[in-house]
Amino acid sequence: MWNDLPKKERDNYKYRILGWAALTPLFTQKAGDDKQVPTPYVNSKYQEKAFVLSFSGSTEEDIGNSSFDISLKKPEKRYLVGIKTFGYSSSDQKVAQFKKMQGQMSEIQAKIVKNSSRFKTVDQINWANRNEYLELASMLSKWRNLRIKSSIENLRGFQVDAPQNVESVYHVLMCSSDGKQAKIYVGEIDYSMIDINHLKILGCTTVQNPLNFRFTDGHHIYKFTSADDQMYMDFRNEQIRIEEWPVTYDGDPTAVINNIVSHLYGVNISELPKQEFPPIINNRLMSVSWKLNVEPYSGFNSFYGVGSKCGKEQRIAKINSLNRFTNVDGVRLLKVKSMIAQYLAVGGREKLDRDELVKLRNRIVDEAKMTRNNTFVEAVEKIVFRPMTETYIPIPRSKQFHTKYPDFFVPDGGKMKEDGKKLALPEEHRRFNLVFEPSGNTIECHITQDTGKAIESVQKQTILGEWLLTKVFQLGKREPLTQAQLDMLDINGLRLYKEPGSDDIHAEFIWIDDDNLPADYIDRILEA
Repeated sequence: MWNDLPKKERDNYKYRILGWAALTPLFTQKAGDDKQVPTPYVNSKYQEKAFVLSFSGSTEEDIGNSSFDISLKKPEKRYLVGIKTFGYSSSDQKVAQFKKMQGQMSEIQAKIVKNSSRFKTVDQINWANRNEYLELASMLSKWRNLRIKSSIENLRGFQVDAPQNVESVYHVLMCSSDGKQAKIYVGEIDYSMIDINHLKILGCTTVQNPLNFRFTDGHHIYKFTSADDQMYMDFRNEQIRIEEWPVTYDGDPTAVINNIVSHLYGVNISELPKQEFPPIINNRLMSVSWKLNVEPYSGFNSFYGVGSKCGKEQRIAKINSLNRFTNVDGVRLLKVKSMIAQYLAVGGREKLDRDELVKLRNRIVDEAKMTRNNTFVEAVEKIVFRPMTETYIPIPRSKQFHTKYPDFFVPDGGKMKEDGKKLALPEEHRRFNLVFEPSGNTIECHITQDTGKAIESVQKQTILGEWLLTKVFQLGKREPLTQAQLDMLDINGLRLYKEPGSDDIHAEFIWIDDDNLPADYIDRILEA
């Protein structure tokens, strides 16, 4: 990627980075010989900002829930970039964390500890856990790959007219000093999914902690550490160097800060050591976030609902439509039709709850598959399953939200009728553009259902439903969304926001920390 970027833009980026690095003495605690030249310090967030400001077509992506930090769009290719800055002597760098998946790892980790307890050498521990290490490495690799796939699809979006040439890469700055000269090395290494079919265990790192181990897929070497459930990758620092930038330090970096304060506030900072600066103002006009509540038969899983919304005559017609399969054994066909009639509540039957109906539906499909007739199976599935497009985005505490913010989506869009349940405006006046970030794809949606609890697309429901379920959530055909799947993808929340000067509603999938709820969390703004 680096050599494909324009030289002027690379220089722009280079000097933005060197300008920050010149302030390194401000962030260095001197120890020993203060004449030693310190290792350059580059703030990772500043690095991302400098990259976006320098290279045309680039946007920040980690503000959402992407595995990547930058998306760089060029005429012939789109780069998805992971940004890293670290010391040149540190080759292993964190690339993923699986804290939320600890429960799924606990059993196999307990086996590793038990298997290792009677051994005293690394080789013995590796032999005793050869199967367990491979199983755990496969789990970690699967989760890592799912997150990358989900992020790519989020960035790619659902409006893809033609295949895009997408390449993912890590762009790194490696800081170094030999005590006399400070340098920054520019490096680049591919940001690839792990080749699960070619995993090889390299073994545990120490006898004392057999849960920490290394493995490779033939392309990269990875290390897993159990204390923080983190995965590291060997960045092969010496091999990935592309450029070398000597760093010059400012003789009096505090003067730079003084000049900024003088320019912005018209004061001498030394006279006001406790001066309070104005807070940073978020450029979002209105923002609200909430945790995704995975309902088994509604919301994102509406398609997994049971029963039928059709009238009795339509349901009977659907069942009788299976009579066209004259090549299916008559006894089995009759059995399948009878089970479907029970499932669709055609005729008398005891009332079944949803879980029992799901089991009945599974038995119907299994019975149909016994015919080995794929066309028949598809016809049966079409009767007992709702379309995958029956997906909507649920709004929690919708009545309270619309009461307090009736104009959030459109003017009076959340206003209720006198019954307090039905939305007052006709459907065509409740429409708005929903912009999915970070891809920027837009689809026309509207607020609907009782108390305005749902966001549904106006048209092209197939695009929205299939994109959300199979791309963002990485689900298989008719596979319901679960909390475990969200944890695997590092997604548990959604944020909607508006920007000044626009009527569009922006949406991004995020992770919400229970111990540090965002300021726009829906419970906070409704109770404020």
